Amino acid sequence: AIPLAKRGVAVRANDLNPAAVEACRANARRNGVPEHVLDVVPEARDARAFLRDLAGEYTHVILNLPASGIDLLDAFRGLDLGRVPGARDDDAAATPLVHCYCFARKPP
Repeated sequence: AIPLAKRGVAVRANDLNPAAVEACRANARRNGVPEHVLDVVPEARDARAFLRDLAGEYTHVILNLPASGIDLLDAFRGLDLGRVPGARDDDAAATPLVHCYCFARKPP
């Protein structure tokens, strides 16, 4: 979240662990990221509920939970993602692109 926010990208961040939420805020302050650019959700929330609330607001969603990110993809099932506000008719990013990072097993 911090590297994107430092480039001026609007970011919403969430973690179920309150200590991780505070660490993210402290890291943002140390890196000079304004609070209006990096919006760390004030209460620790379940990732599925957080993702459902983002529907239709962002062009990219990054799940950087290598051990469990893939298990969260079902949170998007059945959502009306609609078009991202301000997207042009020919814009390829009219609906969010989901980036999911996960571990892979070494081939046998």
